[in-house]
Amino acid sequence: PASPPDPLAPRDPGTPAASRPRALSPTVRSYILDGHSKEIQASLVEQIEQYEAAGATSFTLQYPGGYYLIRDGQVVGSGRGEE
Repeated sequence: PASPPDPLAPRDPGTPAASRPRALSPTVRSYILDGHSKEIQASLVEQIEQYEAAGATSFTLQYPGGYYLIRDGQVVGSGRGEE
């Protein structure tokens, strides 16, 4: 079986770019917000809305003590640590 494509790999120049950014699905949004306080959830939602409004396809959501890396509507990385 073929391996899935690496989401962090650069796009093949021969492949056409997507016509519009892919918004976060309700499932991905729920995953990001799960387990956070109401204050952090509000901050994450605000960041998501700002990036989506700007048409960003790759961005980092930050919260106190951690982050989520987003690419094409999917979480491709995350981390927690001390600030």
